[in-house]
Parts: sequence; C-alpha cells; structure tokens
Amino acid sequence: MKLLYSNQVGAKIDKRIFTSLLPKIKSAKITSLTILDDAEIKKINKRYRGKNKPTDVISFAYEDSEQFPGEEMLGEIYISIDTARRQSKELSHTLKYELQFLFVHGVLHLLGYTHETEKDDARMMAAANKILE
Repeated sequence: MKLLYSNQVGAKIDKRIFTSLLPKIKSAKITSLTILDDAEIKKINKRYRGKNKPTDVISFAYEDSEQFPGEEMLGEIYISIDTARRQSKELSHTLKYELQFLFVHGVLHLLGYTHETEKDDARMMAAANKILE
C-alpha cells in the first residue's frame, strides 16, 4: 500500500507512525490520509453522513480513480486530531496508538470490513489487532 499524507493541523505527527504499518496491510493500492481538527471533520460528517458533530475517523472507498492512471486508489481517510487526543486520554493509551488504531480502522473499512454486527465487529477488531501488534 502507498500512502498520501496530509497534515492540515499544526500538530507534529510523524508520518512514519502510519507508514510503519503499511507492510502489514495487504493491498497494492494508494490511500490518502488527512489529519484534520474537529471543526473540519464535523463539516465532512454533516455533509456525507448527516451527523452534525465531530467524529474520530471517516473513510471513503473509491470504485476507481482517474486521478492516478496506472495505479488504483483505495480511498480516503480523515482523522480528527482533537477527537484522537480526547479518546487517547479517555482510554489511557498514547496519542500515537490512538492515531494508528484510527488509521487501521479506516483502512479496514476501505477494504470492506464493517462492524454492524457483533460477528463483523469481532472480525474487524481481530484484523486491526493483527496489524497493530
């Protein structure tokens, strides 16, 4: 997998916390990752999901992409740094781990994983844990 990375907030976030996970993700496609704040992800959440509140991660899968001829685009992932910070404190783990978890969660959605049933959720968590270990 190839990663296009954009940090649109002032936070110092090393791209390598995400690229270090790529060898464990079985996909030859390109994924974009954008780090936003709560205000920006709230706009995306409202526009595409009808929810007028911030969220931690949103992903959009692509069917195909003309923007990258010869290479397939898997999709886009947006992570809110503000929500990630709050959740890392609430869950008593590092911000790095929370960002990695949210990135993997977004990638798994792009690969077709869901968490609509308990069985689906367990399958998705097992896949996430395997990548994060």
